[in-house]
Amino acid sequence: MAENNDYRKLSSFRSFINSIKVFVADDHCLFATGGGYSEEYSRFFFDDIHSLKLDISRFFAAWITVAAVFILFFWGVALFNDLTFFYYLSGILTLCLLWYIWNGPGTHLTVTTLTATKKIYFGRRRKALKAYRKLCEHINAAQGMVDQQELVNRLRASEKGFNI
Repeated sequence: MAENNDYRKLSSFRSFINSIKVFVADDHCLFATGGGYSEEYSRFFFDDIHSLKLDISRFFAAWITVAAVFILFFWGVALFNDLTFFYYLSGILTLCLLWYIWNGPGTHLTVTTLTATKKIYFGRRRKALKAYRKLCEHINAAQGMVDQQELVNRLRASEKGFNI
């Protein structure tokens, strides 16, 4: 029996190598990860999701440092040898570096359930935050919210049952 789900596109990210699309139905989300000629689909029901986590890529500062070293090297070569080609090259690298900084660091969105953990590279932080917030809204609507005092009361009640 085929399922009839009305999917709404939540977010998408496309790079040179792969693409990621997030779709939302009434009770679950679908991650479609494609690269080349294949696609991989991962479906997570909102009731089953234990956590969503955003991880910022640790290579952001490293790439900025490497690019800055190359820019300074090409600028120094151009300054001391009077070669205009290296001025242009350092200028182009500077523009690329500024564009990279403007877009922000790459971000992984990690979805954890009882049986699986899926880590999805989600491009830049702004897109990942947008998808994260919308997914949290759907998860909170499906699972419900517990206020802080009720959570403390539940924890205290569960501690009374343990005798060590």
